[in-house]
Amino acid sequence: MQKNPEVYNSSEQEFDLGILSYNLNTLSGNYGALLHSFAFQKYLDKLGVKSVIVSYAGFVFKDFIKGIIFNNFPSGFIRAVFITLKRLMFADFYKRNKCVFTKNEYNFENIETIKNIKKYCCETDVTWACTSKGYNRIFMCDYPNMKNKENIAYSVDYGSCDIPPELESLKEYAKNFKYISIRHPSRLEAFKKQIEREDVVATIDPVFLLEEKDYLPYFKDKKSKEDYVFVYNCKEYSKDMIKQAKQFAKEHNCKIKIVNCCDQLCERRSHRVPTPITPEAFLRDLKNSRYVLTNSYHAICFSIIFKKEFYAFQRIANNGKIETLLDISGLRDRFVEDGKFSTNKINYDEVEKKMKPMIEFSKEWLNKALGL
Repeated sequence: MQKNPEVYNSSEQEFDLGILSYNLNTLSGNYGALLHSFAFQKYLDKLGVKSVIVSYAGFVFKDFIKGIIFNNFPSGFIRAVFITLKRLMFADFYKRNKCVFTKNEYNFENIETIKNIKKYCCETDVTWACTSKGYNRIFMCDYPNMKNKENIAYSVDYGSCDIPPELESLKEYAKNFKYISIRHPSRLEAFKKQIEREDVVATIDPVFLLEEKDYLPYFKDKKSKEDYVFVYNCKEYSKDMIKQAKQFAKEHNCKIKIVNCCDQLCERRSHRVPTPITPEAFLRDLKNSRYVLTNSYHAICFSIIFKKEFYAFQRIANNGKIETLLDISGLRDRFVEDGKFSTNKINYDEVEKKMKPMIEFSKEWLNKALGL
């Protein structure tokens, strides 16, 4: 693995589209953040669009690592080691699978130096959330070298709030985009009214732009000799989910595999350490499991793509995107409430019928936005 993964595979040549999102530098080691940008670029490759993922970090990585090592020793040191390891795994995954990143890494201080990208796409994730510091101007394409282009916002999400805060500034930032789609159909009409644009639509998450067969070449599909329950904790450590998962595995005569992707919000320090498995292992272990239990939006996405029997658990932050996905797919009964698991087997023929129209619409809309 390279010591500097952000510089590994592209010279600063001219690109049709620059992809903006969280991906390589996710601080919690979130596999969903890695895979949605991966899927988006691979889909663009199919369309013949020359794209580059902007290697973006809203922080200086080495300073972040120093901070969690020295301010929270020894658990901070352990977490820093695991986060660094996962970052290298993520970079290695992108490199081996020929993803194209910018030669340099960018943040708020040097983003204006990019001159070789014709237009930008802010691609999914909670990129339009407003924090105590306001909106992220990079994801809003609000720099001189990014404005006045036919920029695209694809399946963006503004987080757990029902109404975006600082509405007036969001309305102004939206003017930097010719095409906008959001990830929540249930919020669409309110969002259109709030930013005073009727052309906004709802589209599917980028991981659904590819089919199951498109993912299979990217990991070795080694079958397990034993049935197991795959449990994925994302961002929040759900003690209740782990407890129920262990009981569920016991009742179904299965082993259990637990993967954590947690951050500093976790109550116990031991829960902040991410499980250091490769992206390939994540996809393989999820695909070959008998059941998936998770509080992760993207783990549910891949459960649907790989046609798994899965169960979803509540989370504190941004639970709405999980509910939206379950509504779109007709799988609201997969939510585990009060410890009750649905006994219905998922009919994936019906799920495909429900999801196919939105997937096809999303592809058509994206083609239009790309000028194809």
